Amino acid sequence: MNFAMKSSFLWLAATLLVLPCVAHAKERAARAAEAAQPLHVLGLKDAFPAEVLDLFAKETGIPVEAEKAGTGVEILSSFLAGEGASYFDVVELGSYGIQELIAANLLRPLDNKLIPNIRHLDPAFTDLPYDPGSRFSIPYQVVWTGLVVNPDLAKQEVAHYADIFQPEWKNRIVVRNGVRGLYRWAALSMGTPDQQVTKEGIKALQPLLEKWVGVLGPAMLEGRLEDLESGKAVAGAMLSGEAATALAKNPRLRWVFPDEENRFFLHLLAVPGGTAKYEQACQLINFLLRPDIAKLVAEKYRYMTPNLSARKKLSKEFLGNPASYLPEKVFSRLKPTISYSDLTDPLMGKSFMEIQTKVFFRPGAEGTPERKP
Repeated sequence: MNFAMKSSFLWLAATLLVLPCVAHAKERAARAAEAAQPLHVLGLKDAFPAEVLDLFAKETGIPVEAEKAGTGVEILSSFLAGEGASYFDVVELGSYGIQELIAANLLRPLDNKLIPNIRHLDPAFTDLPYDPGSRFSIPYQVVWTGLVVNPDLAKQEVAHYADIFQPEWKNRIVVRNGVRGLYRWAALSMGTPDQQVTKEGIKALQPLLEKWVGVLGPAMLEGRLEDLESGKAVAGAMLSGEAATALAKNPRLRWVFPDEENRFFLHLLAVPGGTAKYEQACQLINFLLRPDIAKLVAEKYRYMTPNLSARKKLSKEFLGNPASYLPEKVFSRLKPTISYSDLTDPLMGKSFMEIQTKVFFRPGAEGTPERKP
């Protein structure tokens, strides 16, 4: 082999060695560029602590942009309307509506190989009827509703939802669970065995709800948690995490779990069907299930964590908050919320508008807005 042939051979060999390296370098660069694009997550205000998302970004190099919705029903309705499923990469949902999203093929099945931290979850909160086999959702927070009472102001016994709507407590009640909560509590107070509020039953609830709305006042659904914490409000009906926060800030307050309450529901993590960052989305979910991270989320928002390993890391004092962790004999009688058949039905909203109009817009009613000709 002469010198020219040797040179050509060496050049070809070097080229063949370099080409795979260049290809691998381009692939690594593409992956790095993809990882640098933020994950878009959507949840309620008590879903994703900023410090936790910052820690994820620091450890993985994947930034996260979080958006907050007002209610779980808003998230569900938005997705069912075709909004969000192709933009968000991780979403927090309520167990009461996930069946609709699964049926509409708006969620991606989860690859458990990418989420090994599911081994830390309490089996009591997986493989539930709304998602058999937990194929599409991961339990994130366990939630129920109940009452918080200021015994210094409440001079009578409070044991049921109906008990807080006393005329003498007008404008001093905090309600934090929206219109649906009011209808559900009214149904429970009238002896409805399940939390479903049927289309036929909505009208039957209106007389009771008119009384309750009159007590709440025009700003009825703007009750501030701070009013309870400061001792300004007499009582409130709210989600367990918010109640636990109020109890922690004001030890004088008392937690009441109504006997008629029969359900718990879950905040779930899921991956929307249109995401282009499936593996990164699963990576974030797996991170949130890591026991030390799940502990931080539980301490931040005070909802019961379904993560058994994280629960073992919580202090006895924290676990002793009665709103966050119900006694076993109480929790054992609760059933998971399955679905709301009328989530997207406007009848409940129409009914509530009728109640508001009747209570606040009748001539001479307190809080009636001035009507100009």
